[in-house]
Amino acid sequence: MDYAKALGEWLDRHPPVPKEPEEEPSRRALGEERRALRRLRPEARLDLHGLTVEEALGRADRFLRDSKAQGFRKVLIIHGKGNHSAQGRGVLREKVRELVRNHPLSGETGVPDPAEGGDGAIWVIVR
Repeated sequence: MDYAKALGEWLDRHPPVPKEPEEEPSRRALGEERRALRRLRPEARLDLHGLTVEEALGRADRFLRDSKAQGFRKVLIIHGKGNHSAQGRGVLREKVRELVRNHPLSGETGVPDPAEGGDGAIWVIVR
């Protein structure tokens, strides 16, 4: 049997159906997804209290990378408010927030509710 000829005849009778192009998500759908992520409770937390700046930045970077690998969409990094710092201001807060703002895996960020750390923490949408 000539398989090439049989296949050609079959394809003539049953031509392939072109695949519909996938639609881009609408702006409305993207906006709804963003709002849902903002409301989502953090799926993982990292507490950096008591660490040096270098230790905290290394752990925050690793935490974001591990969170991405585990499929987490929203995480919380607790850096403290700096109330007990020698200078009286939060060194970790400034440095951690700067790292998060510039991190390639960071999407939107925000300050959580007081019950989740308030100004002493930052939530991150993981890209």
